[in-house]
Amino acid sequence: GVEEALGSLEGGGEAVHHSALVSAMRSCAEHDARGAEGAAEAAEALLRRAHADYSRQAAARGRSTAKARGRLQEVVRGYLRMCARRGAVGTARAAAEELEGAGVALSTPTYNALLAACKAAGDLGAAREVEAAMRAAGRPPDAVGYATLLRAHAAAGRWADVGATRERMRAEGVAPTARTYAALMTARVAEREGWEALQLYREMRLLGVPPDLHTFHLALAACRHGPGARACEEVWAHMAAAEVAPGAEAFERRVAAHAAVADYVGALDAFGEMEDAGFTPGLDTFNRLMRACAAAGELVLCLRLFAMVRRRGLVPNRASFGAALLAADRGNQWELALEILGGMRAEGVAPGVAEYNSAMRACARCGQPQRVFRLLERVESEYGPAPSLGTAEAALRAAAVDPAAPGALAVARRVVRSLPSSGLAPRPATVSLALRAACGAGDLPLAREVLSAAFRAGVDVGGEDYAAVMGALTLAGRAGEAMRVFRAAARRGAAGGGHSGAAMPAALAKEAAKARMYLGASPSKALTGLPRTAAGSVVVSMLCARGEIDAAAALWGAMRSRGATPDAAAANALLAACLDDCRFQAAGEVVEAMRAEGHRVAADLQQKLENARYVLEDLSAGRRARAAAAERAAEAEAEAEA
Repeated sequence: GVEEALGSLEGGGEAVHHSALVSAMRSCAEHDARGAEGAAEAAEALLRRAHADYSRQAAARGRSTAKARGRLQEVVRGYLRMCARRGAVGTARAAAEELEGAGVALSTPTYNALLAACKAAGDLGAAREVEAAMRAAGRPPDAVGYATLLRAHAAAGRWADVGATRERMRAEGVAPTARTYAALMTARVAEREGWEALQLYREMRLLGVPPDLHTFHLALAACRHGPGARACEEVWAHMAAAEVAPGAEAFERRVAAHAAVADYVGALDAFGEMEDAGFTPGLDTFNRLMRACAAAGELVLCLRLFAMVRRRGLVPNRASFGAALLAADRGNQWELALEILGGMRAEGVAPGVAEYNSAMRACARCGQPQRVFRLLERVESEYGPAPSLGTAEAALRAAAVDPAAPGALAVARRVVRSLPSSGLAPRPATVSLALRAACGAGDLPLAREVLSAAFRAGVDVGGEDYAAVMGALTLAGRAGEAMRVFRAAARRGAAGGGHSGAAMPAALAKEAAKARMYLGASPSKALTGLPRTAAGSVVVSMLCARGEIDAAAALWGAMRSRGATPDAAAANALLAACLDDCRFQAAGEVVEAMRAEGHRVAADLQQKLENARYVLEDLSAGRRARAAAAERAAEAEAEAEA
């Protein structure tokens, strides 16, 4: 078709023929960008035709004219731009060398097209060679060339070279343009470095470089990766002040910026403004809105948007179902999560690992371990054992919530031992759930295995997790091992570096005091180096359980006098011991102290306390009767003496 069109213009003169060549080359480039077959071969034929025409005209005149050289260069430049889209840097350099071989000096725009081909191919060495050739030819890069160089270095993550290139721009007096900043911002946004991209946007405004629509789009996209909704609205206000009319893409990026920080109210406002402006939101926009609502815990709103997707004639994809599942997960709606998962499969949308994880978490939180284990079998049959940390943690959560559930311990063991083979590095949450599952089931070897794996991987183990291990060891009659775990926690900083005070988690202090008491330590020895509020409370409870009420009452009083308020469990334990030992006066004092400290009396002690009040009232009535009788006897004796 191209050859036929050129043949029909043979009699139109050189200008018409050249114009047809340039248009045909542009058409070939557009078709090649769409993936049309034969476009590259047609462009190559056009390039050969242009060179042949140039040689024929030069031979006819005995020399080449500047106009002829410019026309040939324009055709070659179109071919280079097509090579840049394809990333064919070798073909582009060969075409440029052929042009120079024909005696045509490359112009700055032609060099820029060659730089674009180097950038597209990621060939920084070729880009440097082209830049050196430009300088040797007395054509240093202009703003467009520098923008291409900056983008090439930025795309490769060579930010030191980016800085050096910008310094050369300043030294050579090349003023940055919106295109220069767009090149840098594009690379930052691609790396999800939102703050850095926004800083470039603010810099260009500070230097008086007016942003164009593309730069505004990049600034809005950057707000998704850190800066958030407030920065997005700042950019939006700048667009309005510059009288740049936002398009559908700008509205979509504004919605995305609000949705990225779960600001579903701002996202819905932007969505409404988008529709008021006459733009039709796409499925991606709906998905982002739904995910923002799900992240904010707005289950009903998320499901309404999901229904709106269908009413608009859009077909939900995996992201749509994933947002609905996330909403069910956050709302602890396990039945709804399973229903959505089933509907997803019925519509021919294959659930991914993330979708299975949401359903598993919802079931685990709602105490449905068997359903979690069945989902685990399904996801592992489709994606292999422990396909993600989220899957492992959901299964471990179910085992930790109900360690006595059938198969819970077997699942915990299998998941823990499959992590290394899956190449997944555990994180603190994984270790915490695994330890709680193991300790809850009383599997101390598995707990030791998890701790060892965490130490080897350099994962920080929290004080609460150490406390769970210590509690399981103490319960198994291995208080000495529990104290060794406590000392390991102190060395690793989980116990506040071995110092008493608020830095030590309360659960860890309680387990340490309990282990020391089991080892036969005195109350004062058990509290050494531990926070009095936490550890003292458990010691008071243990003394009451042993029947050592006087020691428990003395410790309880000493704690209160030092400002270390015992917790409600210790106070109730002391109250129960006093009531059982018929120390009603002491029980009344404990109740008064509990009221002053805002603690509630346990429900099972309420009736005992009422009975104690009746006894105290009877005793008080007897004392009052005896006192009245003694007073009457004294009065009678006085009258008799008188």
